[in-house]
Amino acid sequence: MMTKISKHKLTAVFMACLLIAGMGASLPATMGAEPLALVARAEEEAEYIEGTYGDLTYRNYGTYIEISKCDENATSVEIPSEIDGLPVTNIAGYELGSSYLGAFQKCINLTSVTISENVTSIGNSAFYGCDNLTSVIFPNSVTSIGNSAFSKTPWLAKKQKENPLVIVNDILIDGTACSGDIIIPESVTVIGDGAFITCTDLTSVTIPNSVTVIEDNAFWYCTNLSTISISDNVTSIGAHVFTYCTSLISVDIPNSVTKIGWGAFGECTSLTSVTIPDSITTIEDATFSECTSLTSVIIPDSVTTIGCSAFEHTSLSSINIPKSVISIGVHAFEECESLTSIIVPDGVTTIEDATFSGCTNLTSVCIPNSVTNIEWKAFERCENLTDIYYTGTESEWYVIEIDNFKYGNDALLNATIHFNSTPPQEEQLEVSVSSLIELNKALRTKKGAPWKYDLNGDKIINVIDLALLKRQLLGK
Repeated sequence: MMTKISKHKLTAVFMACLLIAGMGASLPATMGAEPLALVARAEEEAEYIEGTYGDLTYRNYGTYIEISKCDENATSVEIPSEIDGLPVTNIAGYELGSSYLGAFQKCINLTSVTISENVTSIGNSAFYGCDNLTSVIFPNSVTSIGNSAFSKTPWLAKKQKENPLVIVNDILIDGTACSGDIIIPESVTVIGDGAFITCTDLTSVTIPNSVTVIEDNAFWYCTNLSTISISDNVTSIGAHVFTYCTSLISVDIPNSVTKIGWGAFGECTSLTSVTIPDSITTIEDATFSECTSLTSVIIPDSVTTIGCSAFEHTSLSSINIPKSVISIGVHAFEECESLTSIIVPDGVTTIEDATFSGCTNLTSVCIPNSVTNIEWKAFERCENLTDIYYTGTESEWYVIEIDNFKYGNDALLNATIHFNSTPPQEEQLEVSVSSLIELNKALRTKKGAPWKYDLNGDKIINVIDLALLKRQLLGK
């Protein structure tokens, strides 16, 4: 029976750059769908007619039905394949920015549920905390199971005892009971949202060729995960997949990956180097934010956009931004205190708010004549900035709108502007026997060596750089 017509507006604040104030500093390390508060959601409008069907409350969206609630006293429920002549495709989950819980989240008397064909999606926390739920029957139609959908249920606890890797319809929905080194079986095609969330005993994971998608939050807060092997068939790495994986030192992202979600490697404080494959076009917001040990990143020519806070508070001493990049987000390189120089690629029109704020060792910047706006605090606290190399004319420079409210760009305006100019080219290192001899001699005689030999970017030229040069020479 239909009871009312309702117009529901999902208005969740888009939280790109949430990490600017410290990525989830106050977030708990456990519980349900909490990390989902880190995942951006678009604003949308959806009209529906709300009705009831037995113990179930549903929303009729005109082309499909979503189960939104269940009577808290229900003990056994069968979700029908159709209501009002429309397919029942969704079981509602927790919605960010709303009062909605998972559809069955308060059903503490529920012992069994049968999900009929047509249902494809089970939302976040849909059955979270159903203290007596022991039986769940899934149809083959289910292709998406949300974060913590069955957490804190006897059904999940029983499945974990049978096998710590709980798999439904080839979706690995839970691995939180795992420890040590894990090899995911070949039958799995999707690593589900939050599958290993807060699994602090996990140390390494091997992902098989069968897996194509790693969903949001999959390894969130796996603080002892040090090694991850991603197969060449993975195409998508979701938002916050490796957030707070503080033991992860390096990761090899295969060329098959076409999307890396925002915040995917945020707070990976041990991560030192990353090579982004040329299948990626956008480095999403906060992708490497707070990776405080990150010293080396290779960005391919395929990338056109670097998102908000993408490399905020990392230890990059240099970075080559390819000419393909036309947009760099706010705070993108904020507090990269080891960064000494930067070349903004031709095609960028705006240097956004606080893009290089707090880059205290930045001494030179090359700005192309495509830039028309330099926003507030773009170069705030860049007290060592001395040289701006501007590719345009003096008259073009003074047309640029520079926001210096409260002296936010004083460092830029006080630097020496070199018009019609590009930075002096640094001497390029030739990987050769003669270079090896030159460096070895310089180290033995303590006469000092050119900075081109600082191969690890630590501002010190020593035997470590000599060993790295030998390795490069042997690899030729």
